[in-house]
Amino acid sequence: MKKTFFFTVVLCLLVSSSVFGAQPLTLWDTVYSGKYNVNDFGFAQQTADDGFILTGQAGFEGVYLVKTDSAGNQQWEKTFGEGSSYDEGYCVKQTSDGGYIVAATTDSYGAGKRDFWLIKVNSSGIEQWNKTFGGTEYEDAYSVEQTSDGGYIIAGSTSSYGAGSSDFWLVKTDSAGIKQWDKTFGGASLDMAFSVEQTSDGGYAIAGYTYSFGAGSWDYWLVKTDSSGNEQWNKTYGGSSYDYGRYARQTFDGGFIFVGYTKSYGAGGYDVWLVKTDSSGNKIWDKTYGGSSDDNGYSVSQDSDSGYIISGSTESFGAGGDDYYLIKTDSSGNVEWDETFGGSADDYSRSAQQTSDGGYFIAGQSSSYISGQRHIWLIRLGEDVTSPEVANVVPSTGTSIATTNINIDVTFSEQVFGVDISDMVISGTAATSASLGTPTDLGSNVWRFPITGLVNGMLNIDLAPDASDIQDIAGNDLSPSPTQWNYTVGLPVLISGYIHNCNDVALDGVFVSCDNSGGADTTDINGYYELTVPYGWSGIVTPTKTQIFFNPPGISFNNIIEDKSENDFTINNGLWSKTF
Repeated sequence: MKKTFFFTVVLCLLVSSSVFGAQPLTLWDTVYSGKYNVNDFGFAQQTADDGFILTGQAGFEGVYLVKTDSAGNQQWEKTFGEGSSYDEGYCVKQTSDGGYIVAATTDSYGAGKRDFWLIKVNSSGIEQWNKTFGGTEYEDAYSVEQTSDGGYIIAGSTSSYGAGSSDFWLVKTDSAGIKQWDKTFGGASLDMAFSVEQTSDGGYAIAGYTYSFGAGSWDYWLVKTDSSGNEQWNKTYGGSSYDYGRYARQTFDGGFIFVGYTKSYGAGGYDVWLVKTDSSGNKIWDKTYGGSSDDNGYSVSQDSDSGYIISGSTESFGAGGDDYYLIKTDSSGNVEWDETFGGSADDYSRSAQQTSDGGYFIAGQSSSYISGQRHIWLIRLGEDVTSPEVANVVPSTGTSIATTNINIDVTFSEQVFGVDISDMVISGTAATSASLGTPTDLGSNVWRFPITGLVNGMLNIDLAPDASDIQDIAGNDLSPSPTQWNYTVGLPVLISGYIHNCNDVALDGVFVSCDNSGGADTTDINGYYELTVPYGWSGIVTPTKTQIFFNPPGISFNNIIEDKSENDFTINNGLWSKTF
């Protein structure tokens, strides 16, 4: 297994003129294939332990199955099948016992040229059983999920049974893979199913495309059955040209969301086409996404916000060839954001879903990592739909500052960009002659703003009045609150004066002190003293010398905020005495 973090190759490209929301961050990306050259697919699902399970075809080694941890590190890989045959995994789901069920196609085993192949493994990838289903011709299984009774439902196409050259084929098994029933759906021509889901009423919704019915050459086809596979209704969607339905899921409102690609509508060759229906399959709305070239949709799921996440491939946008195409919409199909991922070769996404933490993954196959080779490529995206905020400021607002030069250290909630000197405005009486220096990135999301030349008074700081100056990597603007702080600048205050006798003779060696954390000094030969006290200090200055009494005995001060001079003392009554 090769693990890489090649963000220079990963491209995040907005492609619509719509107003988009915040794009998610790419947390990591990883390719898998071990010693194999994975030829196709790359279906993935998040597992209960927040890891991932992926399947595809491992060159000539058969079905490829790989399990990862939550960081994308491979935990194990397995292959199933004959080396010289066509055995390919198309879909894998975790089962209620912690193991996995794989829907595959095989020409190594079974009755015909190609058969459905259902493989059950335990949580470590050890095979527990496998079953094949099919006739003398071609059967391809594309989708599987565990049903409410512990069994399995499989969907794909069959050429051995049904009305036409290829029909939808639905196979239901028990928990041991023993077939309980099967149904075909189709007409005289080609009809191919690519997804199946058990619906809230216990029945099944099968999605694919049909050449037998509909308005054009190929049309989307959605078939709804009861719990026994009996058809309840079917609907086609499409225009006069080619419309290939690939994947459908029941939505929170009981209706269905259906994705694929269309040549009947849209901007280019093929466009991604999203169709929303009610619970009876009647179309409510539809949207196309894409550019002037070919853009295909392969999977869709509904998010926790009732919007949709679509995966596919694009030739219209990205780095080259086909690229992964990830589209996030609101509940009405309007684009909130989209991204492309890929290199200079072809990269095809087959599945994407919202993860348990609100992020996303997208998976498929890539040829961009190693020239001439294909690998399963898994990309993990983190949720980033909120704006960065100011998490902490040092010194905190309301603090008294006792120096002329300070550093304001601002900690943001995440990494931000675009910070410069224009993003801070200083004002107030303390800033009349102050200047702001260039901010510095200290790491750990902390930025330092240096301020010099402060004087006593009030200092007001406004960070990023235009919040769009500061953004996170996803383009989210800095939250505008709280971004204002106020400080009191209080530089130390000097109290000074002279001590002399009645004849104006200076007295040296007099100890002068302050209470309440004030300073102290001893008069010099000129009788001069100088005390340093905190800004706003209140207290009493008192001179002391053995057997000498001073007038006044002390001088009181209250909340001084500026220097105080000429605070003189004399000897009491102009006399002094000494006892011998």
